Amino acid sequence: MIEKLWYLLTSFSKIGLFGMAGGNSMIQLIQDECVANRGWISAEEFATIIGVNYLFPGLTAVKLSGFIGFKVAGLPGVIASAVALNLPGLMLSMIFYDFITNRQHLPLVSKLLIGMPYAGIALLAGVIVTLGKPLIENNFSWTALILAIGLFVAIGIFRYSTFVSLGVFILACLMLL
Repeated sequence: MIEKLWYLLTSFSKIGLFGMAGGNSMIQLIQDECVANRGWISAEEFATIIGVNYLFPGLTAVKLSGFIGFKVAGLPGVIASAVALNLPGLMLSMIFYDFITNRQHLPLVSKLLIGMPYAGIALLAGVIVTLGKPLIENNFSWTALILAIGLFVAIGIFRYSTFVSLGVFILACLMLL
């Protein structure tokens, strides 16, 4: 049990340390570590967990780490995974916030601040590919795809309320799928 907790701590600490932009951008890192490297869950199980995670409120990466931690080591695994995922970012934020804000005019820091959001976008794009592959290969639905594109257009392009758009999306899924 101690060995399992140690692996959870090291794996999720690494994800927390390199998970630029946090949250959903960490999904790719979690998939790489927990599916490909550790084999704690399968790719199909990972895709299912992601879908189920979006049904419930809370941070996706934290819920995902908790589920994987529970599967690997029970309740102590949940705690170890969630703490390990969040602690590196919290510590780095506390240590470097003043440093970065007081030196944002310096060329090196300025370049870093410009580049980091792009890294977050790249990680999110990786998540889209990761989530899309199993859907296309195993459970493709034109109706679901059209509804998802509609949700994206409503929120991303027309700037409709995220809450209302998501509510309409969920109702449409329940009626049409």
